Amino acid sequence: MPSTDGAKLNLMWSKRIKKSGIPLFCSVGEGMYRKEDIEEFVWGHNKILRALHENLSMLWSYNSYNMAIDAFPETKSTFRVSGAVSFDKYTLFKIKKNQQYSKNKKIIGYAAFDFNSLIQNKEFVKTHGEDVIKRFINEGKKCETILKKLAINFPDVLFLVKPHPRDGKKTPFEVKNLQSFNNIKIDFDLTIHEAINLSDIWLNYNSSSNIEAWLMNKPSITFLKEEKYFSSKGILGSVRENDVEKIKIMIEEFYCIGAIKRFTDINDFRHNITKELIGYTDGMNHIRFISFLKPYIEKVEQGKLKKGAWKLSNKEKFEGFLKDILYKVTKGKSWIPFFRRYSTYYQNFSLTDFDNKKLSLYKQMDLFYHENSTKIDDLYNNHSRKFDNLD
Repeated sequence: MPSTDGAKLNLMWSKRIKKSGIPLFCSVGEGMYRKEDIEEFVWGHNKILRALHENLSMLWSYNSYNMAIDAFPETKSTFRVSGAVSFDKYTLFKIKKNQQYSKNKKIIGYAAFDFNSLIQNKEFVKTHGEDVIKRFINEGKKCETILKKLAINFPDVLFLVKPHPRDGKKTPFEVKNLQSFNNIKIDFDLTIHEAINLSDIWLNYNSSSNIEAWLMNKPSITFLKEEKYFSSKGILGSVRENDVEKIKIMIEEFYCIGAIKRFTDINDFRHNITKELIGYTDGMNHIRFISFLKPYIEKVEQGKLKKGAWKLSNKEKFEGFLKDILYKVTKGKSWIPFFRRYSTYYQNFSLTDFDNKKLSLYKQMDLFYHENSTKIDDLYNNHSRKFDNLD
């Protein structure tokens, strides 16, 4: 499952899983650790107890691993480095152009920032103060101005807006006043992978999705220039510019020669920083992850690993049953006030869609495994051994 630091629900389930005697393996969802925020990254909602309930937890890079164990040596037996598993898809899978956008010859993507959730979060306002909120409002307005001017100056370009995950179905703050533009489209249904794949250039205010864009050979332009506010070091590999005239020149340059010089000038730097942040870019981080599960898999095959059994109270079972009914009934009905809070819980889960995805994606995975079988075998058998002496 995902790591237990980012959501109270994950933390709750990790406790239940441990109590049930079931081996648990986690993959960190946000692995670009910062030293000044290391407690938040490692423990998240678990700051008080500071106890990891999983058998092993995979980090993105040795940089993050060293930060974590230096600050909290007790995590050394649990943390491992597999590389960022979710980034493998950018190497593994080639996405066909969405039919909906087949008529658009020029598309520039924009990763919306979570201005909405920060500005409207009472707890955030209480913690950080009104001045911080005013700064975010001003920054959001600057992004709106940039996007508006670009849309006016490039009427033949479709500006595709990918909402921030925290926005849910809410229109991103920086484009809520731009919905009348014919060449600005907000798409809530596209995945970030699909949105970047469709785009020629990837724009953002402050987003780690820059790295995904680089892995798909898309140049990125970030509007935020003050380094102290960066969400991650990944921003450093992007062209940082908020002068509309200069951004216009770069867009014209791209559609003229197929590249942006300011972006290509930092190729080597970007390669190094990508490795530092996500570990590996070869599409094999999921193999590195599985290499740590290999001893457990072998014990299962040999009948040496005792199977756990769920230990849930009757109250927990009953609550789970009621939630399942609630989420099924409210699914997709966000326009009903009472339903809005629960309507998205089951929105993105469809076994039919999953099976359809497998039909196309597994073929690509099989080809990838065939072409890289030697390296994959070596990683599966040997990568985990780097950490054998740490337990």
